[in-house]
Amino acid sequence: SSDAWMGDLGANESIAKVNWRGARIVRSLLQHLVADRGLGNAKLLIFGGASAGGRGAMVHLDTLKKDGLVPRRVPVFGLLDSPYYIEMPPFRNLTMADHSLSLQTQLVAKNMHNEAILRGSGSCRLAEAWKCGFGQFRLSLLKTPFMLIHSQYDAYGISVLENITLFQQPGPDECFPEPQGAHYSFSGAYAGRIYKGLTTLPQVVKGKAGLYSTT
Repeated sequence: SSDAWMGDLGANESIAKVNWRGARIVRSLLQHLVADRGLGNAKLLIFGGASAGGRGAMVHLDTLKKDGLVPRRVPVFGLLDSPYYIEMPPFRNLTMADHSLSLQTQLVAKNMHNEAILRGSGSCRLAEAWKCGFGQFRLSLLKTPFMLIHSQYDAYGISVLENITLFQQPGPDECFPEPQGAHYSFSGAYAGRIYKGLTTLPQVVKGKAGLYSTT
């Protein structure tokens, strides 16, 4: 849906002149599964996604029963893979939104006019609505049990903040461009912030959420 499953805006309304209907797709699919595929009698619904899908699942997870999309008798469990965006100044004072996860999230929220979706029927009452779609701020608010998977050296986060490409297979000396030392130091600091944020999530500390995080 190209909107992390958080949009419900038609092409005639969007600045980019594209359809952002991810949230509507999620709602329609769940309604279909309940009405025609037996979800209403399920013993467990595992609701999740990876990367952008993980962030979308994070936003919708606590709303599934509130909004009547899933019967209250059906247990729901979140499986959230790589949704943990953090606020961190970009590498060497890069200033464009392309190099800031928080600025990207703010611009997307502004352009999609999706505050109601981000807030999720009162599930998120943060002062700034964009933070309701940002892992650093939203994950700690979740009430539904979940398993969180997130690499401390998340390739996407590092690529954005350092303006480099880590998705291609590097050679033996090509993990980072020059100055390699500076890039390694920044990535280490990024990983440290991720580790601290993940391990101090209240649900994790209290044993009410699972966490799998690699270095």
